[in-house]
Amino acid sequence: AEYLGATQMSFMVGLSYTMLGLGHYFLGDLATSQKNAERAMEIHKGTGISFYVSFTHLLLGMINLQSGNPSNARASFEQGLKLAQENDEKWIKALAMIWLGRCTNHADVSQLETAKQTILQGIQIFDELQSRPYVAIGHLLLGETLVQVGRKQETMQNLKKAEAMFSEMGMDYWL
Repeated sequence: AEYLGATQMSFMVGLSYTMLGLGHYFLGDLATSQKNAERAMEIHKGTGISFYVSFTHLLLGMINLQSGNPSNARASFEQGLKLAQENDEKWIKALAMIWLGRCTNHADVSQLETAKQTILQGIQIFDELQSRPYVAIGHLLLGETLVQVGRKQETMQNLKKAEAMFSEMGMDYWL
């Protein structure tokens, strides 16, 4: 981020803070992830460029959902989805749909079918984009969503599909 700042490529500086925040999210350090995501958002607002701001909203949603705040998470996912649609950022749109579906189920398990259909729409977009790693992640997240309501058979179908894809692609982190 420091070197990008010297080049005056502010939108890239914001994106680098988002990616740094994502790394901390996956390490389980939500506080540092939040700090980096908020810094990214400040930088994005300062540039006036909306390109990839959707991904920062998505990260903020993930942090809020993991922190037990589904209402803030939902607002972030919806904003991320809106910006992704406006900017034709198809992969972020698909990811936002998957996380929005997860969030819907977290907030109200009676909304499982809506959540499931939203997640499946995201997976479908990734499939159309031929983005197999994200298709696999989508099936993993769908499986995690289904297990919350005791749908064991569907859970296992999705988890096995994800596991096979992860193994085939050498994505050991996700296993």
